[in-house]
Amino acid sequence: MALTDGINHVATVTTDLDRLAAFYRQAMDVPLVFEGRMTHPPGLRHGFLAVSSTSVIHAVEDPSAGAMFPGEIGHRGPVDHLALNVPDRATLEAVRDRLLARGATDGTITDFGGILSVFYRDPDGMECEVACRHNRPIDAQHQ
Repeated sequence: MALTDGINHVATVTTDLDRLAAFYRQAMDVPLVFEGRMTHPPGLRHGFLAVSSTSVIHAVEDPSAGAMFPGEIGHRGPVDHLALNVPDRATLEAVRDRLLARGATDGTITDFGGILSVFYRDPDGMECEVACRHNRPIDAQHQ
């Protein structure tokens, strides 16, 4: 059994923390629970977006960063994308509708055999997912 029990945080870079926080608040009711300046140079502004009671997106604001996430899946770097969990299909569809209203997704729900997923792009262009498990078990060979 793993000694870990989940993801504590995923660090991302944004050109505008306020814009990113507003996007997640409006699309998924995700609150900004911490905001400050990093203690080490260059003292960038950063914040925690609480995606669950135990996990946050640690967004670091760097206005000079530009488009950080170009390219197709598998060609974006060591961390390709993040997927946020929702409890069920009804919540997935509600979030999908909010993302559609913001022009962040085409609304397609993809069935990955045990996981339903909607891909979206955040305001900085990073492709992400919101996903839920559904009634089919995930094949242990593909975990």
